Amino acid sequence: FGGDGVLALAESGMEMRATVGKVLRQPKTLGHALDLVGAYLKNYMIDKADAVMHTIIPICREKGGLWQIKALNFYAAVRAKQARYSESLELLKELDSVLTLKDDEEGAWEVYDMVYRNFGVSYEGLGDEVNALKYFKKARDVKVRAGIEESWFDMWDIGRVQSVVAFHSGLEEELEAAISYVMQSLDLHNKQEGHDKVMRAKILHTVAECHLARALRLETNAEQKSRKKSQRKAVMREYREALRYLEESHTLFKRHKGAYNPLTGREAESVAQVLLKLQRFEDAKPYLYDALISAGTRQSAWGDGKERNERVHDVLMIVDKILNAHRETEDRAGLERYFDGLHTLVAQAKARSMATADPEAYESLVFKCAMVIVASGADGSAEIALRLINDARTGAPGEFGGAMLGALIGSLQTLPG
Repeated sequence: FGGDGVLALAESGMEMRATVGKVLRQPKTLGHALDLVGAYLKNYMIDKADAVMHTIIPICREKGGLWQIKALNFYAAVRAKQARYSESLELLKELDSVLTLKDDEEGAWEVYDMVYRNFGVSYEGLGDEVNALKYFKKARDVKVRAGIEESWFDMWDIGRVQSVVAFHSGLEEELEAAISYVMQSLDLHNKQEGHDKVMRAKILHTVAECHLARALRLETNAEQKSRKKSQRKAVMREYREALRYLEESHTLFKRHKGAYNPLTGREAESVAQVLLKLQRFEDAKPYLYDALISAGTRQSAWGDGKERNERVHDVLMIVDKILNAHRETEDRAGLERYFDGLHTLVAQAKARSMATADPEAYESLVFKCAMVIVASGADGSAEIALRLINDARTGAPGEFGGAMLGALIGSLQTLPG
């Protein structure tokens, strides 16, 4: 029973429930389903992975044992990709409760390495870097106790999170130690698995974030010590170093994943952010365009409920940066190229139930997207903006459309088009 058949069963209606259950209880078919989820996750086809997991998780729980362990791990990974980290954490806690392996059993370190690392990812996604660091260290330690050397992956996880903890605590020596750890990870990865360019791009992004942390720390120190001029050069140097690593990372993602893959899109936004810091507004525009298109097609990282706000904030920031770059270069006409991407972005947000889960953020997104269209001054821009707003509120909750958006609608309706 092939992968397409498994997905068809997952998407079937209520009347097929008995047949679905019977077929999926066959070990071979259930194994195909779990393999399919892994493939979907690897290719960022998150909706399909979710559909399959939603169908098979009750069966895997019923079977117990390795079926339950593998399914819970995959489902936690799906929820993490969706930025639904609280749900991911609950699934991991359930997984931990059914694990009966002892640390010293043969092969146990591989299972606990996987589980502890996933705990770390979930805590990191929730902004709890302290607990994330604890679990990433546990993942390293369980291997070391089994006689396995610390890996570049361990160094990357620990160094990445340790740099955030050190930054927030203001401990500059620990921040430098964390940055050194990340650089060791990059070097070791290059020696051992240099062929994996996507992973290299991820580590490069972390190196860039470390330079950005340095820049922010220097900016803070400059304000406190009133040595802004002398510190400014050092701050700009850190931004330029961050840009160097981000540009290489983006190039690798684009080459190996495509221009609008979620990884590439997020990296494009990061490049644009640093270019704006360096006041290279014209150079930022192509990256902002790619970031917008990627965000409009992305299935991952939309979050859910309480976890939605931060992710939506990222999307709103893309639109803000577009307006900023074109304002600074007095390029109103150039905004027209974003129109289709803005419509797609709003449609994606609507499809992700953002209007219901976070109506205030949804309205803010619609307002900002409409403002980009209006700011272009293009022929018919008022009509195009109104169409975007009307499409956005069709089927939205009755309270959608507060004072801010209402005032914009009123203004647009008085314009000639």
